[in-house]
Amino acid sequence: MKALLKQAGRLLENAYVPYSHKAAVAVVRTKGGHLYAGVTVENAAYKVLHAVDVAIGHMVSDGSWCDEKGSLQQISDILIVSNQTPPRIPSGQSLAHLRFFSTDTAAFYLASPEKIQEVCALKELLPLIPPRPLTEKFRAAAENYERKAGLPVEDERMKWIRRAMKNAFAPFSYYKVGTMIRAESGEIFLGCNIETEDNYAIYAEEVAVGNMVTRLGRNAKIAEVVVMGGKIDEPEAIRYFPAGHSLQLIEEFSTSDTLINCANPEKINNRDRQRHLLPRPFSPNIFAPLSLHPPALTI
Repeated sequence: MKALLKQAGRLLENAYVPYSHKAAVAVVRTKGGHLYAGVTVENAAYKVLHAVDVAIGHMVSDGSWCDEKGSLQQISDILIVSNQTPPRIPSGQSLAHLRFFSTDTAAFYLASPEKIQEVCALKELLPLIPPRPLTEKFRAAAENYERKAGLPVEDERMKWIRRAMKNAFAPFSYYKVGTMIRAESGEIFLGCNIETEDNYAIYAEEVAVGNMVTRLGRNAKIAEVVVMGGKIDEPEAIRYFPAGHSLQLIEEFSTSDTLINCANPEKINNRDRQRHLLPRPFSPNIFAPLSLHPPALTI
């Protein structure tokens, strides 16, 4: 755990927290020994993407949300590292997401960058287990969708976006979304939507952006985004476009040339620039003090 703490401490520098300056790193370890990390990502509209949700998104978008038997209980250890003193326990919303995908004996570690401050069982922080859905029907429908949508494509981006959408966890709405981000560095980052019983979905774009920032740091820039979504029991009726708050999050890491592409299972059919889709993004500058004597309007 000391080696893991050291690695997580280095990731604190990647957190994007220009508004609150309160950074956190979450690392989850699965029963199979795989590690998935996430950092805090803020945007000017103040919808914080919590480090825990980024780490869970990293795990799910990698296809590790269940085992061969369909069990959702995959997380065995959780480490939270914060730059605050004392370190803060994640919100109830984030704890619910952790509990949803964790084993009943999952251990929770709360730490500063220097040392572990507290150790307890996750169930002590959230005793009530969120109801977990039966995944058999969802998995069968998803496999049927993948067969129908699995036509060969020449565009490499379509292969990435299909892979992202395949791993989406949407057992309540059956609406799967995949996102591919190509950073200016050329690296590819994937994200998919994640639903839990509390009706608070983690958006595919949030997962992809979180994965990018965790890996590349707060100065990462997005060159291109590709999104695809639709109901898995109606593959011919695919309709998806990023929500406003997703565009706001993308804006934090976009340039004047950042492209947003919307796809169906066969091809990319809509293409536009981020600045055209969100021409007047929310900005902290709106809170700048107003002059008591503004200049007169010229008519």
